[in-house]
Amino acid sequence: MQAIFVFGALLSLVACGGGGGASQPTDSPPAVPSLPAPEPSPTPAPEPEPMPPSSLGCDLGHICESFDDAQLDEAWKMSIGRGEKFSTSERSSAGTRSFQFISNNSVSVDLAETRFNTVLQMSFDNETLSDVSTNNHNIERHGGEFAEGIVGSGWQFDGNDDYLEVSHSSRLEIRRAITASLWYKHKDQADNLFYSLVEQSANEFSGHSRYGIWIDQVNRVSACIEPDTCDGGDTCQRCVIAPSVRLIEDDWYHLAMTYDGRALKLFVNGLVAGEFTYERETNISTKPYPLTLGTDIYDGSSSFLRGTIDEVYLAERATPDANIVTEYQALGIRDASISLPLANYPEIQQDLWGRMWVYFKSSDEDNSGSGTVTGFNFLEMSGKPKASADISEETKVSYQLGVGSNESGDSHLLAKYNTELDRNFDGISDVVTDCALPSDAISPPENQWTCIEWRFNTENNHIEYWLDGTQIISVDQRAGSCAGDDQLQVWNGPEKFTELKIGVMQTSQDLTHTMYVDELIVDTEQIGCN
Repeated sequence: MQAIFVFGALLSLVACGGGGGASQPTDSPPAVPSLPAPEPSPTPAPEPEPMPPSSLGCDLGHICESFDDAQLDEAWKMSIGRGEKFSTSERSSAGTRSFQFISNNSVSVDLAETRFNTVLQMSFDNETLSDVSTNNHNIERHGGEFAEGIVGSGWQFDGNDDYLEVSHSSRLEIRRAITASLWYKHKDQADNLFYSLVEQSANEFSGHSRYGIWIDQVNRVSACIEPDTCDGGDTCQRCVIAPSVRLIEDDWYHLAMTYDGRALKLFVNGLVAGEFTYERETNISTKPYPLTLGTDIYDGSSSFLRGTIDEVYLAERATPDANIVTEYQALGIRDASISLPLANYPEIQQDLWGRMWVYFKSSDEDNSGSGTVTGFNFLEMSGKPKASADISEETKVSYQLGVGSNESGDSHLLAKYNTELDRNFDGISDVVTDCALPSDAISPPENQWTCIEWRFNTENNHIEYWLDGTQIISVDQRAGSCAGDDQLQVWNGPEKFTELKIGVMQTSQDLTHTMYVDELIVDTEQIGCN
């Protein structure tokens, strides 16, 4: 038997939910069961460095990741989470590096570390309407009310006549470089052309704005600046738009704009969605007028925003792209993982066997193992659909292993089948089919090492799943229950598996999860736990 993939070092996988900030494990997991020691060499040789057990296949040219040299094979790709990094962890065989993943749905980084030259900051927390920056701008309320924010409280506009006004100060007259960002829970608008999220306008040229972020009546996002050479013409402003992004009602989005004197960029959920660069440095026009949120009080169109805003931020600097990603991830990340393209491994693209040792750490403070491990997937293999599936060729089709809760709230291991497609071209995949088959009253063993095996066969739409050598799930064509089903409950696998993904991929937001993985092997035959 030749092993296609082997990982002989420990991976630490952490996902943090809504209760608090991400934390690194402070204790090391128990030793994973080791394979029998090799026979001693018949010829004297220097004593080798301690090696992780089961480093099979490493001399055959196959992919092996020990993580001991603090480098991933270049074929692996990281998700955009902050938590992917190497750390050290003691094992029974040797002290070696592990790979740690942290994802979260709550504030877990000190954003002050990435923020400089702050002009305005509004968090709305504790139902307080104020500028919490050192500038302490006066905020005038013209309708609106506190509502649930992305974290804590936010501010809700009804679309009729609500807006907020930040009284003028010289700090709002930003000339050279700017960052403006906020979280926005979208509501579909009426028929006016543009709706202001945040802008500094002026009582001239029908309310031409110096800078700001807007949405339009077809739910697209744009950002604009007015250069200091502007004479008030309609073509004077320079705007960028996110043409492929359509906001979905009641979804939260992190929207940001930056300008560094030449390059104007618009970000949606941490990604650059539009940009423009001047040939030479160009300053922003300045006028002594207030800043508004929810409308342009000078354009005369009576276009008032619907929706909720939170975490408003304005700075006199162009925040680096990487920091915009960090600000989005501080509240929005749910996926900490690494993935491997399988293009170079045709042997396992349609029928494969896998085995790994896992350690589910309980999420309660006393580590009592009381069924707190739930709400995430830890393995996914995916690809494009078969022609016979009769769905868009852009659909992502995946088989997954995860941990969920049944109707009684008890945690259990489960197998899943998903199809995903960006149906509204907003850059975010929408789940089309979501099928799940839970194990029969089998909860994930907590605070101990356990062996998980699986077989995925996409030709026959077949899944098998073992726990410590005992089969707990089998799927042939159909099984379990499906939501949003477009395949008539058939677990219609991909044409071939093109990506392997391991990590903590959260499906709920209310718990903190820690999981360790070791001895991961993917092969063309069953591996076993010994």
